[in-house]
Amino acid sequence: MDRLRIAFLLVFVTTFLSAQSWTVPHDNPEELGDVNWLRNYDEAIKTAKKEKKPIFILFQEVPGCSTCRNYGNNILSDPLIVEAIESEFVPLCIYNNLKGHDRKVLDKYNEPTWNNPVVRIVDNGGSDIVDRLSGNYSKQGIIDAISSALQSEGNIVPTYIRNLNTEYSAVDTDELVLGMYCFWSGEKTMAEIPGVIKSEAGFMNGKEVVKLVYDKDKVSSTTIVGKAKKARCADVVFSDNKRFKDVKTNKTGTFRRDKETKYYLFNSPYRSIPMTPYQQLKANHELSQGGDISYILSPRQLTLWKIVKENNWTKNYIDVEIGSAWNEVTMLTDIEEGE
Repeated sequence: MDRLRIAFLLVFVTTFLSAQSWTVPHDNPEELGDVNWLRNYDEAIKTAKKEKKPIFILFQEVPGCSTCRNYGNNILSDPLIVEAIESEFVPLCIYNNLKGHDRKVLDKYNEPTWNNPVVRIVDNGGSDIVDRLSGNYSKQGIIDAISSALQSEGNIVPTYIRNLNTEYSAVDTDELVLGMYCFWSGEKTMAEIPGVIKSEAGFMNGKEVVKLVYDKDKVSSTTIVGKAKKARCADVVFSDNKRFKDVKTNKTGTFRRDKETKYYLFNSPYRSIPMTPYQQLKANHELSQGGDISYILSPRQLTLWKIVKENNWTKNYIDVEIGSAWNEVTMLTDIEEGE
């Protein structure tokens, strides 16, 4: 795509997203990530009552220590976490190292000053909906809190948030490499196994293989191999330390990723939508069945999909980290300005 066409797309993206009241706050301190925060408690209460939403309160040190900075740069900059916070709640940030209004809110909730990040999700009257989130600085922690709060309020948890919960709760994972007659067929078949959260098609020792990442708390390698064998997707297992019943086992070798990994997603326009690995896994399977993947995507991803379709954007974001892909699609106005 030439530079003039890229520049046109970027202007279109920026205009479209601004019209949707969806913009990234470039002037945020790094501790606050990419969320558009309110900074006044009374304003947040008023907005929450008007919009009939809970309030997501971040108590944060700004400028802060490495924990505070990492929380902003990693957790609060994940585009789907940002979307969940902004779409389902009224976001409010209170600095825990300031006096005045911020100190009054700290005192109201008995929060310590000069502290690492704390999250409280409260109703539009200011009362806690779920337990205070402290000491857990992971994506899993924040998504668990979001999901629990929505359920406590009797709200439906959107599919993209439920999928994030599945993906980010997989903290004890392992890899499994299966050799088979066709890795494109195997990759879409293995996506049906609960506990499998990521896949790649490629080659190992001259054999077509699928490399799987799975949640050890939800499925065992033995179960995966058994299901794969029944589906004719386990001619051989590549493993250096484990053997499986009735399946040939070879030593592992160098994995070479196929350029058309997630074949059905790769050969669809959806490959240009930034997604998490689990979303891509599920999208590839759904497309292999001729299905519609819109239910897998978040509302903002669907907005990007409209932009992609209208501008024939063809870049492949399969296996590209979602934050990097997201920034490239939505924040490349610097290229246009540099023309």
